[in-house]
Amino acid sequence: MENNKNREMFVSRNLENLFYPKSIAIYGASKNEKKSGNHVLKNILNYSKENLYLIHPRNDEIYGIKCYRRIFEIPVKEIDLVIIILPINHVLNALEECVEFQVKNVILESGDLYLKGENDEFNKKRVEKIKKELKKYNKTRVMGPNSIGFYCANENGADLITSLIYFEKLPGLKKRNLSIISQTGLTLSGILQGQNYIQEIGIAKIVAIGNKFDVNESDVLDLYENDPNTDVIALYLEDIKEGSRFRKQCARIAKKKPIILLKSGKTEKGKRAIVSHTKSMAGNYKIIDALSKQIGFITVDDFYELFIMAKIILSQPIPKGNRIAVISISGAGTVISCDLAEKYGLELPPMTEKQQKKMLEIFPKFAWEDVYNPLDIWSSVEFVGPEKAYKRAGEIFLEEQGQYDALIYLITGIKETEFDWAILKNLHEESGIPIYMGFLSGDKKILLKWRELLEEKYNIPTFESIKSLLKAISKLMRLKHH
Repeated sequence: MENNKNREMFVSRNLENLFYPKSIAIYGASKNEKKSGNHVLKNILNYSKENLYLIHPRNDEIYGIKCYRRIFEIPVKEIDLVIIILPINHVLNALEECVEFQVKNVILESGDLYLKGENDEFNKKRVEKIKKELKKYNKTRVMGPNSIGFYCANENGADLITSLIYFEKLPGLKKRNLSIISQTGLTLSGILQGQNYIQEIGIAKIVAIGNKFDVNESDVLDLYENDPNTDVIALYLEDIKEGSRFRKQCARIAKKKPIILLKSGKTEKGKRAIVSHTKSMAGNYKIIDALSKQIGFITVDDFYELFIMAKIILSQPIPKGNRIAVISISGAGTVISCDLAEKYGLELPPMTEKQQKKMLEIFPKFAWEDVYNPLDIWSSVEFVGPEKAYKRAGEIFLEEQGQYDALIYLITGIKETEFDWAILKNLHEESGIPIYMGFLSGDKKILLKWRELLEEKYNIPTFESIKSLLKAISKLMRLKHH
């Protein structure tokens, strides 16, 4: 037991070096701009040019950086991070060198440890020897294979990414941030790139753990638990390596940081696909689902929902209950809101007489019969203008404390419905009630412009469908009850 405890302490120490390395070496760097080794190198150069060492069998230099034939020729005694991005038939040789040198952290970006079908028995023995060395000496941590490493944002703007996709720009930190553990490089490529256009959320760290030869999700969770830049944790997992440890971690961490889990392999076909992808077994999803209800973490079905949940948690406070008020530009929005609120266990409490009387002042007389929650605001927009209609309606809904737990606006992307978005920010700050924006179709260029302003400037989350918005709010109730 004591050995396990020492091992976990060592794990956290070394993974700190992983995210904030003072020295980096790369096997497989390239001058060829079409090769992944070139992309990795340029990503590292954007982080730091100091204490960077390249190991290459032929080149003497790349971009003016000296190349060494083997790691033992490098004129330092310690290396915090080595990235291996070599053809598979060279990976084991490089890894054996790193273990012998006692490198602190190794990322295997190559797809596997060795070529299957060539000297299998001999290579298996080499792999087993490496595993014994790692357990015996506790000196080196290995991430991958089939990992493209990690992303780590820094307060000083010197962000580090080891991805084999080159990033000219990285999204960086916001006031509150998400950290991700993933068994796919997708999170370190397309998904991270997507945040460079409109940054919906702050991202502190992403770790693509790959096939989990050594480092697994629990090792990284240990670090995220006390990371000051991590406010919400999301995981994409195809299997769980250490079930008991993972359960205890989630039970402990979920009390202070929300956890979102995307667990694939729910079906038999999905489980077979996982074996093909990461050579691991998927496990029983029913156990994960029961665990999420017991502990209070949120499960999602895809990456779109994962980011929606992260966005809604990070941008606004968790609603205190399930009572919502809805202001919609369209009568269809009010009807659909009623149906979906019932489906997802949300309530639409009626206005008080006092509220209704005040609300009538901004509506034409012919529309008075339709003034209730959810509220069709269109006739008010025409009667008093969008600025006054949206502002006053929101104020009236929120003026009685404890009546509503969240306020939702549903609008269409047309110029006639636009108003000063600072109104929503002010309503939230004055009431403390979370405010959300749903879009009911419209001009895509207008909606993109609005999204950018609402999410980047005012921290109001936007949603492309009423369903995704109300479903997300209902899932927040799991956090509230724990």
